[in-house]
Order: sequence, then C-alpha cells, then structure tokens
Amino acid sequence: MSRRPRALGLVAAAVATALLAACASPTDAAPQGTAAADKPLVIALNAALASIDPVKANSQRTEGNILTSVYSTLTQTDPQGELKGDLATGWTQTDPYTWVFTIRDGVTFTNGDPLGPDEVVKGIQRYFDPDLGSKGLGSIPTFKSAAVQGDHDVVITTTSPELTLPDALEQFYLVDPLYAADHDLGSDAVGSGPYKIVSYDPQGTITLTRNDGFYGTAPAFKDVTFKVIPEEASRVSALKAGEIDVLTSFDPQSLDQVESIDGLNVGATEGLRTHFILLDTRQKPLDDVRVRQALNYAVDKQSIADSIFKGLTKPGLYITEGTLGYDPDLLPYAYDPEKAKALLKEAGYGDGLKLEILNAPGSYAGDDLTVQAVADQLSKVGVTLTIKNLPYTTYLQYVLEQDGKKADPLNFRSFAGSSKAALVNRYTLLESTNTSSLNGDAEYDKLVEKAREGLTYDEQDALFRKANDYLYDQAQVIYLFNEPLTYAYSKSLSWVPRGEQWLRPFDFTPAS
Repeated sequence: MSRRPRALGLVAAAVATALLAACASPTDAAPQGTAAADKPLVIALNAALASIDPVKANSQRTEGNILTSVYSTLTQTDPQGELKGDLATGWTQTDPYTWVFTIRDGVTFTNGDPLGPDEVVKGIQRYFDPDLGSKGLGSIPTFKSAAVQGDHDVVITTTSPELTLPDALEQFYLVDPLYAADHDLGSDAVGSGPYKIVSYDPQGTITLTRNDGFYGTAPAFKDVTFKVIPEEASRVSALKAGEIDVLTSFDPQSLDQVESIDGLNVGATEGLRTHFILLDTRQKPLDDVRVRQALNYAVDKQSIADSIFKGLTKPGLYITEGTLGYDPDLLPYAYDPEKAKALLKEAGYGDGLKLEILNAPGSYAGDDLTVQAVADQLSKVGVTLTIKNLPYTTYLQYVLEQDGKKADPLNFRSFAGSSKAALVNRYTLLESTNTSSLNGDAEYDKLVEKAREGLTYDEQDALFRKANDYLYDQAQVIYLFNEPLTYAYSKSLSWVPRGEQWLRPFDFTPAS
C-alpha cells in the first residue's frame, strides 16, 4: 500500500461556512408569470423506478429526479454547488446537537392542504418510522427528534453533532401527511414542488406539468416527460431521432457516436458518483484482509479508466476529496498482480478461489464493461469471478434484503451525494448496522461512532480520517474511480450538467 509523506495540519472542510450560515432562499423572488417553452422537455432515465414514496425510493438519479420535481425539501444545492434554502428560509446551529430551521409562510400542497412547521415535522418523522424502514437513519444516523418551535420554526436534535445535517435534508422530501394516511405514495404523489405528476409508469413514461401554485420561481417548461429507456443503444437511437432532449450517464465509448448527431451539446464533466466493489467481509474468504488486499492489487484500475472511460477519470479512493476524513496522503492501491498472488498464497489460496459478483448491467456508465474487465484481471491471479446480473430494480431489492444474510461476496456499487459535504454518508454505508452493508467490522463501527462525537469540523475531520485510514488498510472495498458525467442535450436548451447527476427539470431553460 502506498502513502504520501504526511502533511502537517488538518484538511479544512470547504463547506463549513455555507453549512453553518443561515442561507437565504433562491426562490424568494415571486413567480415569473406563466410563459414557458411551447414543447415538453423530454429527459431520458437509464433505469426503471422502484418507488416514488420518498422513504422507499433508493436512487437519486431515477426516483430522485421525480421527487425533487414534485416535493419540497428544506434545502437544495444549486447548479454551482451552493446550498440554498427551499422551504426553509434560513437555519442556524444553536448548539452541537440542535439545528433550527425557519419555514416559509403560506405554502400549500397542490390539493390545498397546508404545509407549515407541523407538516414539516411529520414529514421528517416519517423517514424514521420503523414500519416504513427507517430510511432516514442512513442520512442522519444520530437523529433524535423534530419539533415545532413558535409559529415558524422547526427544531431538529441529534444525539451526536451532525455538521452536515442541512445537506442531508436536501433529500428529505416532504409529503402531505393527510394524503399519505390513505394513499399509496409508491405510485401517487401530492406535493408542493414546482411540478405535479400527470401520469406515472415506473417502467415507461412519467409526465409532469407545472404547479402554478408553487411558491418559488416558475420553471421555464410547463410540461416535462421522463422516459425510462434501460438499453443504451435505444437511448442513443431516441436521441438521434429527436425523441428525447437530454441524455446523460452513457458509456464514454459512445461519445463519438453521440457527437456525430447534429443539434446537440455533447461532452463530459467530472462526476461525484464513485464506482466501487463492496466486499462481504462477514464470510470466507473475504473475512481475511490478505484476500481483500489481493483483490485490490489484482485490479488494474488505470487500464479500465483509459480504455472503458477514455481517460475521462482516474483511479481513486472510496472517501473522496471534499468529504470529512479525506486523507490526501493515501494513494490508490497499485496494480501489482504478483503481490496479489503472494497474498492469496499466504492466505491459503495459492491454488485459486471462486467468487461471485452481483451487478445490474446498464445502470451506470461503463458498469458492465468494468465488471467484465475486473473478472478478466482477477482470473490472471487465480480468482474465478462469476458475474450475476439482475435488472436494476430487482438488484436494489436484492441488495436491501441482504442485511444479516449471506450475500454475494462481491457487489458492484455506485454512490453519489447531492453535495460533497453529504458524502460523509459513505462511512454510514459500511457500518454493520446499515441495511445495505456487507461489513461486520466492529472496530470500524467504533471509529465512525467516535468520529461523530467531534464538536467541530476540524475534530470530526481528524476522527473520520482515522476511520478512513482503517478502511483503507483493511481494504473493505475494491476502490475504482469516479464515474465521469457524460451528457448530450439539445442546443435549444440552456443547462449546466451537474456532476452529482441531478436532472432537475427546473434547471433547464430555453436557449437564448
């Protein structure tokens, strides 16, 4: 394992000022009338949707793009990466365990029900309802309570300092508690966001229309269509035929083909989504750190980045720059097949071993080709890797059902955050108590729990770095790289492609 010489001092958290300040909302301006583009905006989605119930939805880049259009959240990250207010007009941290959010007045759901502090509290509490899966614990693992204070404020308390809590709330979509009581939110929605759902087919087409009662700036496009097109060749054909206006996250191998289509802005930008292979450290042979390290040394990440991703990315680490605990002294595991063989032999697998990897091909840019390349490279050190492919929605359900059970030893995973500060949740994903974790390392759990006790960014950064270094040395995942965001969109549109893969229709405007 390679390390740079240690630098003096701590990594400063670049987002500290933005998080601790009470932020003015970008939507304080009055709606700008009802003028809109005369044609619907059509956006391609790469995979079917599992559920649009906010507490059951699992993918930001599919369900999340619908939810962010239909529901309000307290906060929201703008295209420049700055955290702003949405339903909250401001917030402050009054002590290490308490945040106070001021809620804008006069907001209603599209059915006329009120959305004030009481409804915000009920909406947040719903994320921690054990009967619904307690999904909120993944984003706010130390949540204690939410309560109304006075006429306009909501107070959220935690058992440990949650310094990135305002970021996490960007994906706490606020449902109408009265409507939720007797409706299935998995396929039905009444929200208060800039759009409302007209029709919903989770494997086909989702149509939205503008919510003219929205409290913020009216989106430019009155009507929006999301089309689920799982096969990349079909997505590219639809783009060429003019059936869709926006396509992202396609294989870099397809860039030349897409660039040949007239009337498009085409390119790639740095992405915030990290590809990695999660290892089930609870079962043999992956309970042996030597085997896990061998797998890391056996994978030539640079060759995959150069060939499959056309040099648009580079080998990286699970904890990326901008995340609390990021250690600039750590280097990606080098490609060293001889060292991999030696470690396998030392661990008692000199004659080779057989493993299985779970994947959902076509769900992410380059995922299928990457898994195939990994299997080929592991074969050169005596590891036979069988690939188990599942459709994306089936894959997600399968992953969530693995908790506490014997799972596929290797899982191809991809993780993105709505902001770099919120990526601290990558630590949570590997805690043994997390529903999608395959890790059973009590020492790691202790390090993460201790890190959450830090009262300041500097303290948490130093403590999370210990957890990160331990994670690195224990090789609990096979580190790969960040997925570059490939994009193609009509020249009739003005848009800033976002590395976190948001396809928010209200971010699009007609080109001037």
